[in-house]
Amino acid sequence: MGSLLVFGFSTSYRINKDFDNQKLFSVFGVVLFRSKLEMEYPDYISVFSGSFSLDNEWGAVSAIGTKERHEKLVVRFFTDNRKVTLYKSDNYQKALDKAKELSELLDLEIHDATKQ
Repeated sequence: MGSLLVFGFSTSYRINKDFDNQKLFSVFGVVLFRSKLEMEYPDYISVFSGSFSLDNEWGAVSAIGTKERHEKLVVRFFTDNRKVTLYKSDNYQKALDKAKELSELLDLEIHDATKQ
């Protein structure tokens, strides 16, 4: 039962127009706990492609300390030189759609760095 809860656990963000944001902790989509998400109002939203590493923590490969590399598309808020990652996806259209939703909600410009 405990492992079922661990595999169903997720964290997500709720961004509001008034920027009273929340971090949501859920199990199988049911919100168990909310906390205030402190972040500065962004200057712009960026969509870009990046390579992210993840430690191999399962099985025999964990003993040798290897890492996995994954190519992802990322949506981030930028304020001055600070950034907050909001969304990662393997699908460009999904990432762009999230950025467009946030752009319309907060009336912010989107920089699509995947086109450079």
